[in-house]
Amino acid sequence: NAELMSIFGFVGTASALGFFGIPMLTKKFKKKHILMTIVSIDIIVRIGLYMLGYSNVTMLMVMLGITQFLHAAAGPLMSTMIAETIEYSEARTGKRCEAIIFSGQTFTGKLAAALSGALSGVILTIIGYNANAAVQSAQTLNGLFLAISILPIVGSVLRLIILSTYKYTEDEYKKDLEILESRRTV
Repeated sequence: NAELMSIFGFVGTASALGFFGIPMLTKKFKKKHILMTIVSIDIIVRIGLYMLGYSNVTMLMVMLGITQFLHAAAGPLMSTMIAETIEYSEARTGKRCEAIIFSGQTFTGKLAAALSGALSGVILTIIGYNANAAVQSAQTLNGLFLAISILPIVGSVLRLIILSTYKYTEDEYKKDLEILESRRTV
């Protein structure tokens, strides 16, 4: 329903508020644990979304708003964790490699956008989406719903697996900052 796009846009904009709760949480919890919790909650919400179905538009918007809120909250955490690797690298190698780290982040972001765009096109083709049709078939609607409810769970599970291997902690980061500070004062 094209008329719902403005409501969905508003929900997406309001969900950016998830961004503002992160500084409070990082004072009490480790970033890795916060991010793993956010990803786990997203999985639970998407399973709930799938179980509720898409006939109740209000609940659909609420659930999608929650997933967008979680996504907005995860962004600053990931960026901070990536930025902390600059000090990690410098403490270990003596070389500050922020250009490499941030260009790598930019590259992977662009690669992810390209792959997700291509995958979206493939999925739309597989489910029989017709951009010019006023009404989509039941198969297409079900396929679209699976693509927004269940398919992202695959990415979230992969993210949890990768995060489980992430060992760099806030305590190690503080030690690295101390090492770097002692090198600069010599």
